[in-house]
Amino acid sequence: MKPDAETEACLEALRQPRDADTLIALFRARVAQRADQPFLLYGERCLSWQMVADLAGRWARYLASKGCRPGDRLVTILPNCDSQVVLLLACAEAGLVFTPINAAGNAADIAAALTVAEPAFIIASAAVGPKVTCAMAGLNAGPILLLEADSLALPAIQHRDVNLPPAVPDAPLAIVFTSGTTGVPKGAVHGNRTYVLAAEIAAYRMRLVPQDCLMVILPLFHLNALFYSVGGAIVAGARLLIEPQFSATQFWHSVARHGVTQVNMIAAIGNILLKRDRAEFPGNASLRKVSAAPVAADVAQRLRQAFGIETIVESYGMTEAPGIAQVDFHDHDHRACLGRAIRHPLTDAAISEIRIVDDKRRELPQGSIGRIMLRAVTMMQGYFRRPDLADRIDAEGWFLTEDRGRVDAEGFHYFCGRTAEMIRCRGENVAASEIEAVLLQHPMVSDAGCIGVPSELGEEDILAAIAPRPDCRIDPEEFAAFCHARLSRHKWPHYLLLRDVLPKTPTEKVARHRLRDDPELLRQAIRLQGDGA
Repeated sequence: MKPDAETEACLEALRQPRDADTLIALFRARVAQRADQPFLLYGERCLSWQMVADLAGRWARYLASKGCRPGDRLVTILPNCDSQVVLLLACAEAGLVFTPINAAGNAADIAAALTVAEPAFIIASAAVGPKVTCAMAGLNAGPILLLEADSLALPAIQHRDVNLPPAVPDAPLAIVFTSGTTGVPKGAVHGNRTYVLAAEIAAYRMRLVPQDCLMVILPLFHLNALFYSVGGAIVAGARLLIEPQFSATQFWHSVARHGVTQVNMIAAIGNILLKRDRAEFPGNASLRKVSAAPVAADVAQRLRQAFGIETIVESYGMTEAPGIAQVDFHDHDHRACLGRAIRHPLTDAAISEIRIVDDKRRELPQGSIGRIMLRAVTMMQGYFRRPDLADRIDAEGWFLTEDRGRVDAEGFHYFCGRTAEMIRCRGENVAASEIEAVLLQHPMVSDAGCIGVPSELGEEDILAAIAPRPDCRIDPEEFAAFCHARLSRHKWPHYLLLRDVLPKTPTEKVARHRLRDDPELLRQAIRLQGDGA
């Protein structure tokens, strides 16, 4: 079938030559084509491609002058802002490893990530300076520079100009953290080549072209925004609008003001927009393309009807392996699925392979539900300084995920939940055991088990099942306050279930699967106030 004009324009962008499969080579090629065109938008600021290149170069030399060497980690603890994009490019130019950390995390979460990263340099928002200073106590971490979120200003550079080494395709570019089953953060290491491939896949998935304006509402410490949105915009030569965070009240105003044509979102955001008063909707003259997964068929249809969004594309990937499956851009037979394994749009080479297997990695028959196992050229290089996790990728390059799924006769893959440990809440992976460990510190709690339950916003809410100590009565408001003081916001329980005794496995662990299978669970649970919904 002959490609349509938008597809051909996207393919033409993919064909543009670059010196190497590195982010900085890709970026420089776009700067050469679009130097004075607008690229990066944030608040009232609009930076051209050349302005961003100049800023990134100055930052790269500043960091090198401070002793940062290729392979060193630059940790950023910043809210969503254009500085994050500039610093990513600075790392690409200087050979540093860009390592963003959630600025909204509590001091314990930040300390855990810093312990793993051992950064040579930290750039943090002034607003979280005291929290970060507390987190750094006793850690092996480099100096910290505090910035205002809306500032791109460089400190005065007193050193002479610094020569920077050439970028290497397989050299580490970024470490993106994901929660582990023990709650200890795992840093997935991705090289330049992985980033460029994932960006190309994202650009083609959404048929991005230079006329597009992408809006970033997901956090830049996540792979989705960092690789798909930022990388996709660079591949296409498109404009990139950075929003501080998702705001339902500001979403459509930002779309209208900047002529936004494409956005990536999680299912919860789509549901939130649908639940808002239509009086807030000023009309949609530009937003045509949305990437989100998994999205129920009725939700996709309502988004189209309510807001005039032409195309909603589903896809599947994860921190460890971006760009694994997708539904074709022109496939409007909405299946609420993850899509098919991906091939490169120019070479037709396989990007990913997917198998549905049992717990012993044996492939299951078509239609059976099992663990999703995958192999991809976009696979991470490994978890940073976690030799205990080296076997997660086997000798043949297969990675066994925590996700469960099935595949149909046409090769479409469907998401069927997660293994008992992990909870997917508001776009974050949360380890149940991490929350349970905090709940067991409560003086009135004898036993605790946490599971994910269906959320009306999409994905899951967190339910905490508690067995109080004898003769103790747990007050829900006090329990919520206890959790809020000790857990980051995305880990706050939404429901509290009180039981005299929790179900157990033969090894005396809380049987989360039995809690999940209890039909009376939500009816008996208490909805907690201020639950972070």
